[in-house]
Amino acid sequence: FSDINITMASLKQTNPFKYMDRLLLKYYQSLNDGSYFASNERWKDQTAKGKFTIFCETNGVENVFDDVNDEMIDTTAADCMYVEFDETFPFHPSVTTDTKEQQQEEIHRVLKYCWEFGKAPSFNPFLNAQFESNTD
Repeated sequence: FSDINITMASLKQTNPFKYMDRLLLKYYQSLNDGSYFASNERWKDQTAKGKFTIFCETNGVENVFDDVNDEMIDTTAADCMYVEFDETFPFHPSVTTDTKEQQQEEIHRVLKYCWEFGKAPSFNPFLNAQFESNTD
């Protein structure tokens, strides 16, 4: 298990886009959403790019730890460009997303959680309470 953590920590430093792709894929899968990778790409293919990577490359974001880290940590949902990475972002049914601001806040919360904790958030009632307290 520790080798997986070392590998993810190394990946976060060397290829933050792929790091986020792996974690966001887990998040999408947890919601039974298979749309994270284009239909003709498979996760097992190491060259496959997820929605986060495609968004960043399309918008000229450099795949550099410090740049991605600054955007993840030092911005609010309203200022974070990453909240726009997926127009069809899947939300857990328990999350209120009636307004654009609520949607951006939730996407930002998920992105920051993945980035900071190296795992996708879980939505069972006990862990959801932890998720909310860990992101403040």
